[in-house]
Amino acid sequence: MSGLGARVLTAVVLAGVAFSCLFAGAYPLMALLWLFAIGSLWEFTTLAQNYQNLQSTNPLPDKIMVVAMGSVVYFVLSGIFMGWLPSISWALLPPLLMLAAVKEIYAQPMGIFVRFGLYLSGILYTVVPLAMVNAIAQFQQTYQPLVVLGVFFLIWSNDTGAYFAGKYLGKTPLLKRISPKKTWEGSIGGAVLTLLIALIAYWLVPALSLIDWLVVAALSIVVGTWGDLAESMLKRNVNVKDSGTILPGHGGVLDRLDAVYMVIPFVWAWLVMS
Repeated sequence: MSGLGARVLTAVVLAGVAFSCLFAGAYPLMALLWLFAIGSLWEFTTLAQNYQNLQSTNPLPDKIMVVAMGSVVYFVLSGIFMGWLPSISWALLPPLLMLAAVKEIYAQPMGIFVRFGLYLSGILYTVVPLAMVNAIAQFQQTYQPLVVLGVFFLIWSNDTGAYFAGKYLGKTPLLKRISPKKTWEGSIGGAVLTLLIALIAYWLVPALSLIDWLVVAALSIVVGTWGDLAESMLKRNVNVKDSGTILPGHGGVLDRLDAVYMVIPFVWAWLVMS
């Protein structure tokens, strides 16, 4: 199967699973996002362990520790956002995360704060945004699967439009030192498609205003591109092409959700403050 064929087939399968969980209710969605959080954090930790002079002497236990901590963070934040945990529950998280630093003191004192910082940033970068998706799903105090679907469609429309426009029209590098394949032509194609999808989303999902959908579209275009570039820089720093191989045609979970991690906090901030 060609690279494009594998990419399309994987996207179709992922879409089917995501649609099923999204429309099955809040808890199936939460479970699916938790699986994404586990995969994301596992890949991030694997990449972090490849940084020069920071290799862990116990990579597997470290991965398990970070994923376990990330899972606790995910469920505590999701519980607060969904209303089945009191907001004060967040107070459990700082001491939990500090245990990673304590572990480094006894196990690997060389590079303690650099490695601890990488692990902590992995949780902040991947787990917290995915927990925030549950908050967006509960927008206006009711379960809103179409709002979540619309937000993800906008984020991925920018990615899809940029991919195809860049593939067939791309000539001018966007930021060559980080991602030589990304072009200005691709970015413009992604922006046009995303704005069109925003207009359709307003027509189909009036739970958000036209201004809201256009702001989400703008965030998907600008911040989503930053998210893509940030993940590309992470991979370049450790000399890998893809974050993983679990998604044929897409690489790893980080590769598929790179824009999501960056955009979701901005979208949630807009929705709660507007």
